[in-house]
Amino acid sequence: MAKQQVAKTAPRRQSLEVKLGVGKMYRLFAAATLLIAAPLSAQQVHEQQAAFDAAVLSDRELIAEAQANRWLEQPCDIGVPLFGEILERGLGDTHVARAQLFAGALCDDERDDYAAGMAKVRQLEAGWPDFDFTDLGLYFAVRSNNAAEYLSRMRALDNGQLGEFEPQRFWQGFRMVRDQGAEDRFDDIMLEWIDARRLAYLPADLHAGVAMAALSAAIRHGRTEMAPQLLATIRSPADYLTLLSMREYEAIWPFAAERAGPNLEAITDEYVFWASARLENHPSDRDRFSDAAHALHYAGRFEEAIALARQWRERDGSMASIEEGDGWTLNIEAYANDALGRRDEADRIFDQLAALDPEEHPWVVNFVINRASRLVGHERWEDGLEAASLARRVADSWGSQYARMIIARDHTCALAALDRADEIAPELAFLRENKAESYTLAAQALLCVGERAEAVDLLLEGIADEPNRSQVLGACSRAPSTCSIRRLNCRIRSSCSTKAPSCRQPSSNMRASSRRSSRRLHRSSRTAERPSRPSRPRARNTAAKFTSSALVRTRPSLAASLAVRGCNWASRGATAPRSTIASPGSSRRSG
Repeated sequence: MAKQQVAKTAPRRQSLEVKLGVGKMYRLFAAATLLIAAPLSAQQVHEQQAAFDAAVLSDRELIAEAQANRWLEQPCDIGVPLFGEILERGLGDTHVARAQLFAGALCDDERDDYAAGMAKVRQLEAGWPDFDFTDLGLYFAVRSNNAAEYLSRMRALDNGQLGEFEPQRFWQGFRMVRDQGAEDRFDDIMLEWIDARRLAYLPADLHAGVAMAALSAAIRHGRTEMAPQLLATIRSPADYLTLLSMREYEAIWPFAAERAGPNLEAITDEYVFWASARLENHPSDRDRFSDAAHALHYAGRFEEAIALARQWRERDGSMASIEEGDGWTLNIEAYANDALGRRDEADRIFDQLAALDPEEHPWVVNFVINRASRLVGHERWEDGLEAASLARRVADSWGSQYARMIIARDHTCALAALDRADEIAPELAFLRENKAESYTLAAQALLCVGERAEAVDLLLEGIADEPNRSQVLGACSRAPSTCSIRRLNCRIRSSCSTKAPSCRQPSSNMRASSRRSSRRLHRSSRTAERPSRPSRPRARNTAAKFTSSALVRTRPSLAASLAVRGCNWASRGATAPRSTIASPGSSRRSG
């Protein structure tokens, strides 16, 4: 008997987005509990806003409450006692018992007791094997930092489950596994999937990310002959900057250089064609729309990127129904206008995004941060400082630690330029304290205040730190000015190789790639994570899927996410959005 699929309980892609929303969850559990009854009236709902007490409700009221969706929003206060009372009175059966366990898992998530949530998932799986709790299990494995559990569940996925695999869960899992020191095991599983020809079952959004991971494993196992096959799936020019600049990939440089072409022209043209074709096949897909605009922007086809973005803007009610993918499209339009010298128009677009209510659109944290960083980057210090203050207010509720570091850097640089040195100390203290989150952001701030020697020491410390080395080296390749300090040059080059070879100039193709990259305005800043190893995405933004920002922080509870249809909330340490700091479109891990 085919397993019944339980509604996804966490984000899709890089933000904690609710793909299925409360609708499917409501139908699944309302039907499963066999408590079908008319929904509560508005008056009844209003009357029950007081503290919930299941014991005082009549049998009929209990059944009606089970039909409403309030227990999804308040699993601890309503869900657990509600189903417990129903079972206590003998009104329910095994279906109600399942609903009680599920509510308990949501409650554990709300209380950050992820190990307990994982235990309830195991009970659900043991008691109801015909139901598929895979996504819920992966979620709690990630939240409880249980790399072994996560990898075991990944290996056990059948082809049908691969087809339903949430990209968000993939990136979340990778970041957790990497932080737990099990990245090689993750990569090995990806190579196993490739060997078993299972890539076709996965969502297209994950193909490039899986291929990048499998490529690392193939190189480690001496299977460089697989490079052409795997590179055929990797289309983002940003990935080729990684492949051609990190010595981890030295064994396959000839293959990567040939596919990328001089100055990345061949792969950039393919990227544009691929993204445009995907949009043509599904013109209503907001994320594909965003990807196509980004590809045109990256290729330097700014007018075309703007024209494409305006197609969305010209729709009736476009801002009223805006979602995160639309925000990234506007983000690209703004940067394309910047590239053409139309700063007033770019200002207008960013101001429009900044006016969105973060309570309704938590992902706006990406754009208020990009807006502030852009203004500071233009040396519009007063405007930049004001924008950074707004970004800080939003990030206090919706931003990750990485997001707050970007804001602290922007504050530091703007305050230094405005000769307000007496206000800088708290910013630098925060950056120093959290340097491991991003050595390069801390170093950039130190350079703004003239602390060149400390900035060098900090970058050298990052290079010496194995988990953060690729983050620093990758940032240096994308923003050479941060690392253009003489005593860093040899260390940076030699650190790319475990054999610590003598300093040597990169290939002409690599130098051209770097020049090309530095000319491109990067996509907006990532709000949910920091960059990491050869850019595994800003969460490996596979094939340019970067919606959720590294700046977006801890999600509202899992239950709250289920109860709000269509919200893209990034989870703790989740997701990767496009970044002005990390290269655009990378499908390799970042994190």
